[in-house]
Amino acid sequence: MQHPFWDTIYFGNSIFDYTVMLLSFIVLLIVLKSVQGFALEHLRRFAEKTSTDLDDVLVKIIGSVRPPFSAFLATYLASRSIAMSGIVEKIFTAVLVIWITYQIIVAIEIFIDYVITRRERENGDGNSAAMHLASVFLKTLIWIFALLTALSNLGVNVTSLVAGLGIGGIAIALAAQNILGDLFSGLTIYLDKPFAVGDSIKVGETIGTVEKVGMKTTRVRAQQGEEIIFPNKDIASAQIHNMARMKERRVAFSFGVTYETDDKKLTKIPAWVKEIIEHEPNTRFDRTHFKEFGDSALLFEVVYFVTSSDYPLHMDARQNINLAIREKLGKEKVHIAYPTQTVHMKNG
Repeated sequence: MQHPFWDTIYFGNSIFDYTVMLLSFIVLLIVLKSVQGFALEHLRRFAEKTSTDLDDVLVKIIGSVRPPFSAFLATYLASRSIAMSGIVEKIFTAVLVIWITYQIIVAIEIFIDYVITRRERENGDGNSAAMHLASVFLKTLIWIFALLTALSNLGVNVTSLVAGLGIGGIAIALAAQNILGDLFSGLTIYLDKPFAVGDSIKVGETIGTVEKVGMKTTRVRAQQGEEIIFPNKDIASAQIHNMARMKERRVAFSFGVTYETDDKKLTKIPAWVKEIIEHEPNTRFDRTHFKEFGDSALLFEVVYFVTSSDYPLHMDARQNINLAIREKLGKEKVHIAYPTQTVHMKNG
């Protein structure tokens, strides 16, 4: 039989009920902290044995749960054993919803920072502005979505608020559509990565090296030396040739010999050209054919590949092959044709 002291009522609950709640709070707090500590300890040990840093992000997310949140969560769960007024219960529930939403946002932000930092290391400092833009944009969307979700869970009608935000967003977008177009195009360039800092690209008639990808513009150093600044909206909608991702260069050219060339020598020309190309380093022979009868020459077509994207090496190989073909034809007394016209005069 309980002592009258334990039956004493305060705010609708006995001292015994409050004691049970306090003991429940202590047990729950110990359990929550123990689970968190156990998870962090084992995850840290596991992270030390792996090469990936994704598990380090998980450690950081679990570590972001601070003691005040654990204490409040234990208080909320323990308080379910006592009777509370409606207003107090609503306050407790509202605080819990907001706090859990905040913890989820913190976890997502930690993951976003991890992804952005990793991409920044991979792509270099030239894309830092675009990466910062992507981070701010994503975090802003998450906060807006989380706020609306929290308000909806607290019983607030967010329909009119969403409608108001939509109308306001349309007005802002119309007023700053050029700026927003460049900003979103910069985000598209960052996410799609059609080029990186240091790549040699061709945009329209401009050929140059990418020096910086910013929030609003992309800067390219042209071959002539000047810096060209492209609005991101223009460069994102243009056809881009990325020469830096070229694995090899295809070379196709034709040359002609005179009609007076001996038939036996004519049949040997493809083999001579093949031997010359195969002897040249960093090249891959494709084909040589007697293509057609030209107006003033017998035309041969040659196709080969330079197995490097390096432009000076490509030009060196072309020069060596061209000189070797000319030398070989000269030794064999095969004359390279040039445009000529023969006029036959008829007596009378």
